[in-house]
Amino acid sequence: DLESKRFNTEEFFASRTVSFATDSVDWWTIDNYKGTSYVVTTKEVAAGDADKRLFKGHDTINIPLALANRKEGLNAVETAVKAVASVADDVINFFGGNSRLADKVTARVGMLKTSDNVHTVPKLVYMVGGKIPSNNREVFSAKSLYNNYINEKSFVANNFGNQYELHDSVSPVPFGFENFLELNTSNVFQTWDDRTGKVDSFKWNMGRDFAEMNFRIKNIYTKNLEEVTVEPE
Repeated sequence: DLESKRFNTEEFFASRTVSFATDSVDWWTIDNYKGTSYVVTTKEVAAGDADKRLFKGHDTINIPLALANRKEGLNAVETAVKAVASVADDVINFFGGNSRLADKVTARVGMLKTSDNVHTVPKLVYMVGGKIPSNNREVFSAKSLYNNYINEKSFVANNFGNQYELHDSVSPVPFGFENFLELNTSNVFQTWDDRTGKVDSFKWNMGRDFAEMNFRIKNIYTKNLEEVTVEPE
Protein backbone atom coordinates (compact mmCIF):
# COMPACT_ATOMS: atom_id res chain seq x y z
CA ASP A 1 0.00 0.00 0.00
CA LEU A 2 1.74 3.16 -1.22
CA GLU A 3 -0.46 5.27 1.01
CA SER A 4 0.95 3.52 4.07
CA LYS A 5 4.37 4.91 4.85
CA ARG A 6 6.68 5.72 7.70
CA PHE A 7 9.85 7.73 7.99
CA ASN A 8 13.29 6.22 8.58
CA THR A 9 13.77 7.93 11.94
CA GLU A 10 15.16 4.71 13.46
CA GLU A 11 18.24 5.21 11.25
CA PHE A 12 19.00 8.58 12.86
CA PHE A 13 21.81 8.90 15.41
CA ALA A 14 22.38 12.04 17.46
CA SER A 15 26.12 11.49 17.16
CA ARG A 16 28.50 9.35 15.16
CA THR A 17 32.18 8.58 15.75
CA VAL A 18 34.57 7.17 13.16
CA SER A 19 37.81 5.89 14.68
CA PHE A 20 40.97 4.17 13.57
CA ALA A 21 42.85 2.10 16.13
CA THR A 22 45.99 3.11 18.03
CA ASP A 23 48.87 0.79 18.82
CA SER A 24 50.10 0.71 22.41
CA VAL A 25 53.61 -0.29 21.31
CA ASP A 26 53.87 2.37 18.60
CA TRP A 27 53.87 5.67 20.40
CA TRP A 28 53.54 7.68 17.18
CA THR A 29 50.01 6.38 16.58
CA ILE A 30 49.03 8.12 19.82
CA ASP A 31 51.24 11.21 19.66
CA ASN A 32 50.23 12.06 16.10
CA TYR A 33 46.54 11.47 16.79
CA LYS A 34 44.94 13.92 14.35
CA GLY A 35 43.10 12.00 11.66
CA THR A 36 42.54 8.98 13.89
CA SER A 37 39.05 10.01 15.05
CA TYR A 38 36.18 12.16 13.80
CA VAL A 39 32.99 12.98 15.70
CA VAL A 40 29.78 14.29 14.10
CA THR A 41 26.96 15.54 16.31
CA THR A 42 23.53 16.49 14.95
CA LYS A 43 21.62 19.30 16.65
CA GLU A 44 18.44 21.29 16.18
CA VAL A 45 18.73 24.61 14.38
CA ALA A 46 15.71 26.08 16.16
CA ALA A 47 14.98 24.60 19.57
CA GLY A 48 11.64 22.87 19.94
CA ASP A 49 10.82 22.51 16.27
CA ALA A 50 12.32 19.12 15.46
CA ASP A 51 10.92 15.81 16.62
CA LYS A 52 12.51 15.17 20.02
CA ARG A 53 12.42 11.43 19.41
CA LEU A 54 15.17 11.86 16.82
CA PHE A 55 17.84 13.08 19.18
CA LYS A 56 19.13 9.91 20.73
CA GLY A 57 21.63 7.18 20.05
CA HIS A 58 25.29 7.06 19.14
CA ASP A 59 26.83 5.23 16.20
CA THR A 60 30.44 4.09 16.55
CA ILE A 61 32.40 2.93 13.51
CA ASN A 62 35.67 1.34 14.57
CA ILE A 63 38.27 0.58 11.91
CA PRO A 64 40.67 -2.13 13.16
CA LEU A 65 43.72 -0.52 11.55
CA ALA A 66 46.18 2.11 12.75
CA LEU A 67 47.12 5.05 10.54
CA ALA A 68 50.70 5.11 9.30
CA ASN A 69 53.04 7.91 10.37
CA ARG A 70 55.35 9.51 7.84
CA LYS A 71 58.97 10.26 8.58
CA GLU A 72 59.08 14.02 7.94
CA GLY A 73 62.80 14.63 8.43
CA LEU A 74 66.10 13.24 9.68
CA ASN A 75 66.83 12.81 13.37
CA ALA A 76 70.08 13.93 15.00
CA VAL A 77 71.89 10.65 14.34
CA GLU A 78 70.79 10.55 10.70
CA THR A 79 71.79 14.18 10.21
CA ALA A 80 75.27 13.37 11.54
CA VAL A 81 75.51 10.31 9.31
CA LYS A 82 74.45 12.40 6.32
CA ALA A 83 77.21 14.91 7.05
CA VAL A 84 79.82 12.14 7.11
CA ALA A 85 78.32 10.59 3.97
CA SER A 86 78.48 13.94 2.17
CA VAL A 87 82.21 14.20 2.93
CA ALA A 88 82.71 10.64 1.71
CA ASP A 89 80.76 11.46 -1.48
CA ASP A 90 82.98 14.48 -2.12
CA VAL A 91 86.18 12.47 -1.70
CA ILE A 92 85.04 9.52 -3.80
CA ASN A 93 83.64 11.71 -6.54
CA PHE A 94 86.81 13.83 -6.59
CA PHE A 95 88.68 10.72 -7.70
CA GLY A 96 86.15 9.96 -10.44
CA GLY A 97 83.65 7.90 -8.49
CA ASN A 98 79.88 8.20 -8.47
CA SER A 99 78.99 8.07 -4.80
CA ARG A 100 75.57 9.09 -3.50
CA LEU A 101 75.74 7.90 0.08
CA ALA A 102 74.15 11.11 1.41
CA ASP A 103 71.16 10.65 -0.90
CA LYS A 104 70.54 7.21 0.60
CA VAL A 105 70.27 8.79 4.03
CA THR A 106 67.97 11.56 2.78
CA ALA A 107 65.80 8.93 1.06
CA ARG A 108 64.56 7.85 4.48
CA VAL A 109 62.28 10.89 4.53
CA GLY A 110 58.79 9.73 3.55
CA MET A 111 59.25 6.25 4.95
CA LEU A 112 57.07 4.66 7.64
CA LYS A 113 57.91 5.99 11.11
CA THR A 114 57.43 3.73 14.14
CA SER A 115 58.63 3.88 17.72
CA ASP A 116 59.26 0.13 17.90
CA ASN A 117 60.24 -2.64 15.52
CA VAL A 118 57.13 -4.62 16.44
CA HIS A 119 53.46 -3.71 16.32
CA THR A 120 50.21 -5.15 17.66
CA VAL A 121 47.79 -3.47 15.23
CA PRO A 122 47.93 -3.67 11.40
CA LYS A 123 48.63 -0.34 9.71
CA LEU A 124 46.92 1.35 6.80
CA VAL A 125 49.78 2.71 4.69
CA TYR A 126 49.07 4.98 1.72
CA MET A 127 52.06 5.03 -0.61
CA VAL A 128 52.99 6.76 -3.86
CA GLY A 129 56.17 5.74 -5.60
CA GLY A 130 57.24 3.57 -2.68
CA LYS A 131 56.89 6.36 -0.10
CA ILE A 132 54.21 7.88 2.10
CA PRO A 133 53.21 11.27 0.58
CA SER A 134 53.01 14.36 2.77
CA ASN A 135 49.21 14.54 2.26
CA ASN A 136 48.60 10.97 3.43
CA ARG A 137 46.42 12.08 6.37
CA GLU A 138 44.23 14.07 3.97
CA VAL A 139 43.67 10.98 1.82
CA PHE A 140 43.29 8.43 4.62
CA SER A 141 41.82 9.74 7.87
CA ALA A 142 38.62 9.30 9.83
CA LYS A 143 37.45 12.68 8.51
CA SER A 144 38.13 11.86 4.87
CA LEU A 145 36.40 8.49 5.17
CA TYR A 146 33.36 10.14 6.71
CA ASN A 147 33.18 12.90 4.09
CA ASN A 148 33.71 10.58 1.13
CA TYR A 149 31.73 7.51 2.16
CA ILE A 150 30.09 7.37 5.57
CA ASN A 151 28.18 10.65 5.34
CA GLU A 152 25.60 8.92 3.18
CA LYS A 153 24.13 7.94 6.57
CA SER A 154 23.77 11.61 7.53
CA PHE A 155 20.36 13.26 7.85
CA VAL A 156 22.02 16.62 7.04
CA ALA A 157 24.84 16.13 4.51
CA ASN A 158 24.20 15.76 0.78
CA ASN A 159 21.09 17.93 0.95
CA PHE A 160 19.56 15.99 3.86
CA GLY A 161 20.38 12.90 1.85
CA ASN A 162 19.40 10.11 4.22
CA GLN A 163 15.84 11.22 4.87
CA TYR A 164 13.37 8.78 3.33
CA GLU A 165 9.82 7.59 3.55
CA LEU A 166 9.66 3.80 3.88
CA HIS A 167 7.16 1.50 2.21
CA ASP A 168 7.01 -2.06 3.52
CA SER A 169 5.57 -5.22 1.97
CA VAL A 170 4.16 -3.49 -1.11
CA SER A 171 2.46 -6.11 -3.29
CA PRO A 172 1.79 -7.05 -5.99
CA VAL A 173 4.45 -5.18 -7.96
CA PRO A 174 4.74 -6.27 -11.63
CA PHE A 175 8.18 -7.85 -11.83
CA GLY A 176 9.73 -10.02 -14.53
CA PHE A 177 13.16 -11.32 -15.47
CA GLU A 178 14.18 -8.05 -17.14
CA ASN A 179 13.28 -6.19 -13.94
CA PHE A 180 15.41 -8.65 -12.00
CA LEU A 181 18.41 -7.96 -14.25
CA GLU A 182 17.93 -4.22 -13.86
CA LEU A 183 17.63 -4.51 -10.08
CA ASN A 184 20.71 -6.72 -9.97
CA THR A 185 22.64 -3.84 -11.56
CA SER A 186 21.20 -1.04 -9.43
CA ASN A 187 18.55 -0.81 -6.73
CA VAL A 188 17.91 2.89 -7.46
CA PHE A 189 14.83 4.05 -9.34
CA GLN A 190 12.96 7.27 -10.17
CA THR A 191 9.31 7.79 -9.23
CA TRP A 192 6.69 9.31 -11.51
CA ASP A 193 7.19 12.67 -9.74
CA ASP A 194 10.98 12.47 -10.25
CA ARG A 195 11.97 11.49 -6.72
CA THR A 196 14.76 9.03 -6.08
CA GLY A 197 13.88 5.65 -4.62
CA LYS A 198 15.81 2.58 -3.51
CA VAL A 199 14.68 -1.03 -3.25
CA ASP A 200 15.74 -2.43 0.14
CA SER A 201 14.52 -6.00 -0.35
CA PHE A 202 12.01 -8.02 -2.37
CA LYS A 203 10.37 -11.43 -2.71
CA TRP A 204 9.90 -12.48 -6.32
CA ASN A 205 7.11 -14.80 -7.40
CA MET A 206 8.66 -15.99 -10.65
CA GLY A 207 5.66 -18.01 -11.75
CA ARG A 208 3.26 -15.07 -11.52
CA ASP A 209 5.71 -12.26 -12.49
CA PHE A 210 5.19 -10.07 -9.45
CA ALA A 211 7.12 -9.20 -6.32
CA GLU A 212 6.55 -8.02 -2.79
CA MET A 213 8.90 -5.13 -2.09
CA ASN A 214 10.30 -3.04 0.71
CA PHE A 215 11.56 0.25 -0.65
CA ARG A 216 12.29 3.84 0.27
CA ILE A 217 11.66 7.14 -1.50
CA LYS A 218 13.53 10.38 -0.92
CA ASN A 219 11.50 12.68 1.33
CA ILE A 220 13.04 15.54 3.30
CA TYR A 221 10.79 15.72 6.35
CA THR A 222 12.88 18.13 8.44
CA LYS A 223 15.52 20.73 7.63
CA ASN A 224 15.76 21.86 11.23
CA LEU A 225 19.06 20.01 11.65
CA GLU A 226 22.71 20.96 11.64
CA GLU A 227 25.93 19.06 12.21
CA VAL A 228 28.83 19.99 14.47
CA THR A 229 32.10 18.18 13.77
CA VAL A 230 35.17 17.63 15.93
CA GLU A 231 38.52 16.20 14.84
CA PRO A 232 40.54 15.52 18.01
CA GLU A 233 44.24 16.27 17.91
